[in-house]
Amino acid sequence: MIGHFRKTHSRSEKFHRRAARVMPGGDTRSVTYFDPYPCFMESGSGCRMYDVDGKEYLDFLNNYTSLILGHAHPRVVARVCHQIEKGAVYPAPTEAQTVLAEVLIRRIPSLKKIRFCNSGTEANIQAIRAARAFTKRKRVIKVYRGYHGSFDFDNSIDITFNDLEKAENLIRENRDEAACVIIEPVLGKGMIPASKDFLSGLREITARYDIVFILDEVVTFRLAPGGVQSLYKIEPDITVLGKIIGGGFPVGAFGEERT
Repeated sequence: MIGHFRKTHSRSEKFHRRAARVMPGGDTRSVTYFDPYPCFMESGSGCRMYDVDGKEYLDFLNNYTSLILGHAHPRVVARVCHQIEKGAVYPAPTEAQTVLAEVLIRRIPSLKKIRFCNSGTEANIQAIRAARAFTKRKRVIKVYRGYHGSFDFDNSIDITFNDLEKAENLIRENRDEAACVIIEPVLGKGMIPASKDFLSGLREITARYDIVFILDEVVTFRLAPGGVQSLYKIEPDITVLGKIIGGGFPVGAFGEERT
């Protein structure tokens, strides 16, 4: 099987060897690697991708569901080209960011103000910083093996996913030090959904102890126009969003319910 793969993907092997000389593992995104080497893609259109060896693939992944319109959607391409012709980055605000903020605030009832950044990881970092600044406390309470981006947590403590009783006990014990509780509505490692009772319970407990409740909807905002919080009727203090709000392009945002 591996021998056949090497034979039919020889150009990908050459590309991988070249990439491995300048990037650890031959890429900057470790989840895309598989043995003996990954396929290198050349282009995509709609639901199909094409690699450097001329192979065609029906894409069921859509970049982990962030490309809900598929690859190179004509209207997206047209708008991107239109903007690039006008310039990509300015040392000043633009109307486009205001329009996007207005759309998100209409769709997510818990949002009153929003701030954009460069990725979901950065949005989570900033959300935690905001919680620490607001509460004047440092400890972060998160779910064991929960994923909130490519950074290391400091001064954190773990709770068990979907176990409200244990979570409440731990939060109560650390209430004087805890700045926030942060959670994914669907656990990214395993795609395990949180129960409505678990999320509602965390919302109630954090409000009781004046701890900031952060809902990381970087992934789950792909499940409904208003995210999982709109399905479960839960309003967090801070919502974190990722690349889905930019059509799959690198972007992130975090917003709060307080005005």
